Amino acid sequence: MVCGGTDVDESQQTLFKNLVAFVRQSDDHAPKLTVAETLLFSGMCKDPDVRLNKKGTQENGKVGLTLAGLGLSHVKDTFVGNEQIRGVSGGQRRRVTLGEMLTFDTPLLCGDEISTGLDTASTVDILRILSYMSRLVNRITVVSLLQPSPEALSLFDEVILLGDNGGQVIYAGPTESAQEYFRKLGYQSPDGMDTADFLLAVASSDRNHLFHPEAAGDDDVVSAVIASTSTDGQPHTSEQLGEHFQMSKEHDIIMRNQMDAWEHDWKNDANDGDASGRDGSGSGGDKAIPPHFLNKYQNNFTIQTWLSFKRGIILWKRDLTNIVFKLIQTFNVGLSTGFLFKNYPQDSSYFGALYQITTTSKPSLLFHLVRQVQNLHLFIAPLIVMSTSSTTVFQQMDDREVFYKHHDSNFYSALSYVLGKALAMIPQQIVDTLLLGSLVYWLVGFAPTASNFIIYLLSFFLFNFTMIQLFGKYSLEHFMNHLYI
Repeated sequence: MVCGGTDVDESQQTLFKNLVAFVRQSDDHAPKLTVAETLLFSGMCKDPDVRLNKKGTQENGKVGLTLAGLGLSHVKDTFVGNEQIRGVSGGQRRRVTLGEMLTFDTPLLCGDEISTGLDTASTVDILRILSYMSRLVNRITVVSLLQPSPEALSLFDEVILLGDNGGQVIYAGPTESAQEYFRKLGYQSPDGMDTADFLLAVASSDRNHLFHPEAAGDDDVVSAVIASTSTDGQPHTSEQLGEHFQMSKEHDIIMRNQMDAWEHDWKNDANDGDASGRDGSGSGGDKAIPPHFLNKYQNNFTIQTWLSFKRGIILWKRDLTNIVFKLIQTFNVGLSTGFLFKNYPQDSSYFGALYQITTTSKPSLLFHLVRQVQNLHLFIAPLIVMSTSSTTVFQQMDDREVFYKHHDSNFYSALSYVLGKALAMIPQQIVDTLLLGSLVYWLVGFAPTASNFIIYLLSFFLFNFTMIQLFGKYSLEHFMNHLYI
């Protein structure tokens, strides 16, 4: 990680991730969580006061104020939804994405293409909300837009304009000064063209049609224009505009501001915890960075796991269709398997013989159980569980992007997420084990003793639990490779 051309070590990376809230271009959410639950989970992960119900969803709480500020109070109990599950509208879902990063305090909020999928009115509405909230909590907000409307551009205090070749910065400064800056370079805005369209044209190859230095009406301006071009009287290339900006007074103002003393010296505070200046002389301001920004996670491992577990349980209970389907599926599989091998003779059980090949010759509980129960179901059960457990793969893949977003923002560690999610699967696995195991055990005619039946169910449950985790291994490997716990 590099910041301002300087390499950043791991401790400083943690600090930056906590100082900056990043709003992604896509709306990745758990579709069957409500709007309020989505924002509340974000707040509980990043702000202990929200978790302790000091700033919850009440009207005067942090989450409640965020809902009100984003205009989501009337849909707070509605599912967020997605393409398959009905929920809030696209514009409201975009606000939920913003709200996730507004429920905790950060000095900087960055948004990547927040207008994706929104019409002009919705984009302007969201930018107006961000502008208001930024001034309310004294936060800097940086938003990237490809084609802003005039109404959207007017809400920005400053604009950074990138060229069409290589992304050079061709202007950075106050929005109202941008048009005048390019006028002095010889680019004239036609009558009826608004500032947003003019800046977009200057940043593209269309700037050639706007280059009219003789129309400036100022000999000094025309001379400056000709001197700044590689070929007299020819429009600038994107590289030349970038070079010209490097020599402009607007760039000098930015550099002077960067050399001023910082209110917070992230480098020294991250290493020493003091408020000294960048040169160690104490010129960095008298305010130290709040300690919670220096901690990677705001909750300990136990609380992180508990929050992940609670979220998983809520999602499991909400997926009633899947629960009913799995019950029907498990019942049918158990019933058909049980009747298929009902009173099956032991000497004909070649399935059990195949399974015994994989066991050791030493007496063991598993080997003893194989002999006691005709050696049959312990081979069939893996096939049944593998087929029924494979449906969890798609669910874990869908949840992967949500995990990436949360982990990149230091909501929780990967281990706590995996553990909490695994624990949340246990209720469904218990139901599957009791239903499928009981049907097969008694219909096939295994040893009719309570101890063997309990051992059988326990073994079946452990195998079921293991198989589900293994089927999710593909997703989990991506999780673990994506991060360091």
